[in-house]
Amino acid sequence: MKTSTINLASLLPKTFDELLESKGATFINRAGEENVRQVVVDVLCGSNLRASTEHLTRLRLGKINAATFMVYLCGLQAAKDFSRQLPKMAFENLTNRASKSEKELSKWMIGLTGKSVQNVLRDDDRQLKKYTESFAENLDRLASETAKDSGDLRCVVKSANGKEAVLDWHDLLSLFCTIGSQTLAIRGSEKSTYGKLFERLVLGSVLAALGFEKNWLSAGKNLKSFLALQ
Repeated sequence: MKTSTINLASLLPKTFDELLESKGATFINRAGEENVRQVVVDVLCGSNLRASTEHLTRLRLGKINAATFMVYLCGLQAAKDFSRQLPKMAFENLTNRASKSEKELSKWMIGLTGKSVQNVLRDDDRQLKKYTESFAENLDRLASETAKDSGDLRCVVKSANGKEAVLDWHDLLSLFCTIGSQTLAIRGSEKSTYGKLFERLVLGSVLAALGFEKNWLSAGKNLKSFLALQ
């Protein structure tokens, strides 16, 4: 593997951290209050929560997929072998100090999610190194076999700044792998977030409809926690 020459942090869009955040308040700001109200209404009318929130999940996935594509695009504009540097870069980010966004994206770029790091690699750096090297070799082999089966590929993409990036099979397969792992991770976090958030919102709506009111005085010292649940 080639030595990493690109700083992944410099390629991340400013909105990437926000897209990774899955807390209730952040989710409501991202999805919009009207969308959240509609989901609560749907659930109260008997709809399945997962079906009612699928469009919100797709919205977040679409935005983070687009942001990830821009990372690849900017990376390839900076270095033609960007996708070939990624396994080495990912290993460095996951075993050294790096931001949450860098670590999450690094996992996805080598086909991992948080669960697989814990369950398969068991947070063992030696296993991670072995896995990363194997991943790089397999991706190289897959790109070569795909080129033999489908012919060479040269996909030219021009960004808004007028710069061009050329993607081959290796670049595209690396991107597809990243998007696939990203989708699994985001859907997992969304499932947890929706369950905790809408349980409170639906219950609160039912209690309000029955005539119950908030008692601010009884909240006392727990007022901050009480507000956090809303």
